[in-house]
Amino acid sequence: MNKTLKQILKIFATNPKKRFSRREIEEQMEGIGRRTIIRALSELEKEKRIERLGGGSAVKYLFSHAYHQDFEHKFSCNPLP
Repeated sequence: MNKTLKQILKIFATNPKKRFSRREIEEQMEGIGRRTIIRALSELEKEKRIERLGGGSAVKYLFSHAYHQDFEHKFSCNPLP
């Protein structure tokens, strides 16, 4: 996982129930271009680590608990020896 993805996940980890706009994320990530952040958000959404809510200029991103539930489910179904 690259540095940008880790930084974004840290932002979400600070307040996992908050809905963040792209602009709010950009403001916390100095020196990172808008397009880089958009790509990173898209990748995190694809991996189900965050959820995208709304559309257009009203898009908000939320920390996804589904990712962690799925992770726990995989290990509970296949216990280690």
